[in-house]
Amino acid sequence: TLFIDSQEEMKLMLNLVRPRYFIPIHGELRHLNQHALLAQQVGIPEERIAIIENAQLIDIDQVSATVTY
Repeated sequence: TLFIDSQEEMKLMLNLVRPRYFIPIHGELRHLNQHALLAQQVGIPEERIAIIENAQLIDIDQVSATVTY
């Protein structure tokens, strides 16, 4: 149940912080994807979540975050 406890802690942190944009940064791609799903579950819109890889850039404006190469 450690994984489930960790997920609940991540959800709690997202609910406390309520970020405008969310970029998961720790772990392998599968971890980043899971963290992004958790962010969606607490109400962060998909268009405000960006999963980026090393050397990618991200453009953030008032409406969205766009990954550029």
